[in-house]
Amino acid sequence: IESNLHQQKTMMSAIEDERPTMVEKGEASLPSIEDGTSNRSLPAAIPKSDSMDEIPVNGPMRGLSVRSGVADLPTAEEVRNDPGQIPGGGGWTKKKIMIVSGVVIVLLAIIVGVSVGVSNKNKKEATASSATILDEAQRVRLSSVAFFLIDEGISLEDAVMTAGSPQNRATAFMAIEDGAQLQVPLSKADPLAFKFIQRYALATFYYALGGESWYYAMNFLTPDDTCLWFQTILTTGGQRNNFGAQCSLNGHVRVILLPWNNMAGELPPEIGLLTALEFVAIPSNRDVRGALPSEMKKLTNLEFLMLSQNKLNGPVPEWIGDLTKLTSLVLGDNAFQSSIPMTIRNLDQLNGLSLDGNTLYGQLDAVEHLTNLRFLYLEKNQLEQTLGSDTLRNLTKLEQLDLSDNIFDGRVPRHLLHMSALDVLDLSDNILSGKLPSTIPRNSALNFLFLHGNQLSGDIPSS
Repeated sequence: IESNLHQQKTMMSAIEDERPTMVEKGEASLPSIEDGTSNRSLPAAIPKSDSMDEIPVNGPMRGLSVRSGVADLPTAEEVRNDPGQIPGGGGWTKKKIMIVSGVVIVLLAIIVGVSVGVSNKNKKEATASSATILDEAQRVRLSSVAFFLIDEGISLEDAVMTAGSPQNRATAFMAIEDGAQLQVPLSKADPLAFKFIQRYALATFYYALGGESWYYAMNFLTPDDTCLWFQTILTTGGQRNNFGAQCSLNGHVRVILLPWNNMAGELPPEIGLLTALEFVAIPSNRDVRGALPSEMKKLTNLEFLMLSQNKLNGPVPEWIGDLTKLTSLVLGDNAFQSSIPMTIRNLDQLNGLSLDGNTLYGQLDAVEHLTNLRFLYLEKNQLEQTLGSDTLRNLTKLEQLDLSDNIFDGRVPRHLLHMSALDVLDLSDNILSGKLPSTIPRNSALNFLFLHGNQLSGDIPSS
C-alpha cells in the first residue's frame, strides 16, 4: 500500500471495520477506539515497496535454533584467579571492574520479585519471579552482559545501573530470565552481535512502554528468536496481518507494528539501535508520551513512520529531515509544539504528511518544496499565513489538502481550485475573506470543497 492517508481521511468507517478481532490460537477482541478519535488510523496492511522482501506469515527464522549460542561461562574460581576470563579479556581496568560490580549489585536487587512479562495475550498477569539466588556462573554472565552494553556504548551507564529502569530490567532479562540465553558478544564487531543487540533493544522497548500491561504481548520476551516476536491477527475482513516485530530475510528487524495495544511510557533511545527499521507504526496507544528520542535519527532506512493519536510532545525535531527515505510521516493528534522544521524539505520522497491536531505555529515554507506530496493534513494547529497566488503552487500532485482550523487569512487561492489531481480541499475555520473565484474549471478533479467558518462574501459560482 503506497499510501493510506487518503483512506484514513475519507474511509474511517471502513478502516474501523478492519479492526483486528481474532487472534491466532484463540479469539479475543481488541479494545474499541473511543468516540471522537482522529481519522488518521492505521492502514489494514503493511505497505510494500520494491525494496522490501515479503514477510512469511510464520517468520523467516522459523526452525532455527536460538539456543545454539549459549555462553560458555568461566567458573567463579577461574574469574577470581584470572579476570581475563570475563568477556573483554585481561584489559579490564579497575574502573571497569567497579562499574560491573555496581551493575551486578543493582541488577541483583531488582531480579528478586521483578515481573517478567512473557505473555499477557489472554489478559493474564505476568508472574513475578520468586526470590532468586544466583549461582556464580549467572553472576559472571550478568556482569558480562552489563559490561558489554556499557563498554560498547549500547546504553548509558546510568541507565543500565538505575534500578527498575527499562535498560536495567532488559539487562537482567538478557542475562538471567531470557530462555534463549544468547552468547554475549565480545564486541559490536562480532558477526552475530546484531542479534543480541536487537533482542536487548526490543526488550528495552517492551519495558519502557509498559509491556506487562499491553493487551497483547505479541510474543515479546519469549525464548523464540526476535523475528518471531509477533502474532498473526485475522481482521473481520478476513485479512491476516502480523502485529509485533518482523524481520527481513537476513534476520534484521525491519517492522514494528503495534497499534491499539495500551502502550504507555516514553520511547527509549535504544530504538535507535534497530537501524534496519523500514516501517514503524504505534498509533492509538493513548499514553505513549514525551519527546521523540534523538537516537531515532539513526533510523535512516525508515520509509513509513506513524505515531499518531498518542501524547508525544516537544518540538517536531530538526533531525526528522535526516530520514530521507520517508514516504509517509504521520504525527497527527499529539502535543507537538513548534514550527514545521525547515529540514522537512529534505524529505523529497514524501507523498503523505500528517501533522494535524498539534500546536504547530508559523508558516508553510517548509512544505513548499515537497513536490511529491499527495496528501497533506495540517488542520487543527495554529499556523498563520496570508494565502496568496504562490501558496503551495508547486505541489501539483496533491490529492487531498486540509488546512482547516488554523489562522490563515487572505483569499481563497484560485490555483488550488485548478490543481488537476486535487480531490479534497478543506480551508474551513480560518479567517479567509473576500469573494470566491468566479469559476471552477469543469475538468477539475475536485469533489469536496469546505470553506465554512470564514469571512467570505459574494455569490457562490454556478460552476
